[in-house]
Amino acid sequence: MATRPEDIIPAGPDPMGKGARMLDLVGRFPLTQGREAGRLLGEVLMPWQRALIARVWGDTLPDGSRRIQEVGCKLGKGSGKSTLAAAVAVATIVTWELDQENTGNQIVLVAANLASADLIFRHMREGIAADAWLRKRFHTNLSRRQVTYKPTGVTVHVISPDLQNAIGLRPGLTVADELHQAALTSPDFSAVIDQLKRGSMNTESPLLLGLTTAAVARPEGYYREWIARMRAIRDGTTVNDRVLPVLFEFPPPEVRPDLDVGMEAEWWRAMPSLRTPDNPLGTMDATALRQELEEAAESAGTLGPGDMERLLSQRFGLEASERGGSSGMTPLARYWDTGRRTHARPQPTVAITVGMDPSAGLSDPFAVVAAWREGDSWCVHSRQFLTAQAESEAPRTQRALYAQAVAAGELTLHATSAELEAAVVAYAATLATHPGGIRFCGDAAGLAGFRARFEGTVGAYEPVSQGWQLIQALELAGGLAHGGQLIHTGQPLLSANVANLTLENGRMRKYDAGQNGVGAAKIDGTMAMLSALLVGSQARDFDIGCLVG
Repeated sequence: MATRPEDIIPAGPDPMGKGARMLDLVGRFPLTQGREAGRLLGEVLMPWQRALIARVWGDTLPDGSRRIQEVGCKLGKGSGKSTLAAAVAVATIVTWELDQENTGNQIVLVAANLASADLIFRHMREGIAADAWLRKRFHTNLSRRQVTYKPTGVTVHVISPDLQNAIGLRPGLTVADELHQAALTSPDFSAVIDQLKRGSMNTESPLLLGLTTAAVARPEGYYREWIARMRAIRDGTTVNDRVLPVLFEFPPPEVRPDLDVGMEAEWWRAMPSLRTPDNPLGTMDATALRQELEEAAESAGTLGPGDMERLLSQRFGLEASERGGSSGMTPLARYWDTGRRTHARPQPTVAITVGMDPSAGLSDPFAVVAAWREGDSWCVHSRQFLTAQAESEAPRTQRALYAQAVAAGELTLHATSAELEAAVVAYAATLATHPGGIRFCGDAAGLAGFRARFEGTVGAYEPVSQGWQLIQALELAGGLAHGGQLIHTGQPLLSANVANLTLENGRMRKYDAGQNGVGAAKIDGTMAMLSALLVGSQARDFDIGCLVG
């Protein structure tokens, strides 16, 4: 049980002394801003920062290379992440020279916008300028936002999160700052990170350092996937010893009902660098945070939107689904990733229920979700179909999501609605050969004439009311998700569909529906999944030991 910030970071070996060397180099970085300006970073390094550096750089493989290739660090705003990132970047360049690695390669700083990335860059520039030895060895080009280490030619690049800016770069170290904001600013941010990772494959011991506070609104895009992946590795549901999650976040009430954000002694859980009477070296004073909390409570009155919502996310690391119900997220969305696996396949002897949300594919995808039961759990798997025209006309954020779904094999694009429906029918016909038995169901009103055409080609199609009956299925799905009994593989489009559904005043709605009740968010996969769960859970005449995969 963690009782201090450094407990969040597992201790590791340092057989070659590289962790100690990195600590020494980082500690020599001059501080130029704040109350500690004029001192060296090593004089004020927090225990958690020392533990992080020692763990990442000390744990080496038999060939001497660093084991950790990615660090995911989430922490409250004001914990000193920008200064630490700048010091790590400078120290990394020096270690490359000492080890004769990555000569001529790059370090890349990318954030939601250039102004955000410039925060780290400014700390770096000012630290270099404040040290005589560093100043002689670095050349700064302010107009191009570049710093070059003259002995080896390593260059630091500051880029905005656009794919075109990432192409051609070979970063041995990538620092991605404020991931939740970058995911909103750039729908292509996943592609940006992927491009930088590909470029880093040409370097020795590459490292991706992701830094972020929590999202003020719903997690979107890359950040939603990132936080789910980091939590899964932290919790042991996914095993990956090359990734180190360092998540400082206040536990939500359902996880630790004995804690609340008013308990000052527990603030370290999200603010690891908090300055207290017992810890004079922190970067933010606990008294100031107490004042922020009191002012936000007075402003909002409840844990609702506004100042309190921003405070709970930015200081305490609470995501939208963890802030006392202010987000409107369903329990299904809140606990969706508790049942995530790397694969899910039905056994030949189990029955499959296939839910459909029919569409012509001119605006919404045609969703087909197979469900099956595996012991006490239900497994779900999504296939969705869309016209290429609808994909090209979608907003940029939605296009980026569609691209991820296509790459994952979840979504296919088709020239016409007729070709789309033919592909759906062909997929259903393949599923119909499953030896354990299969039932098809879904919305009968979604696409005119589809039910009759389907039954004339594939087989029986059970209509499912899209009203209160599906709310029952939503409650079932939420309960299963809470218990980790709703198994899925994290398919991007289905996961987004689940996050986009809210329940307001007993009605299921898209989260962006507004007063007109329409909204642009997609929930097609969720509706198909709920249809499958509803029919499958009520089945009496066939074995529902497993739903589709």
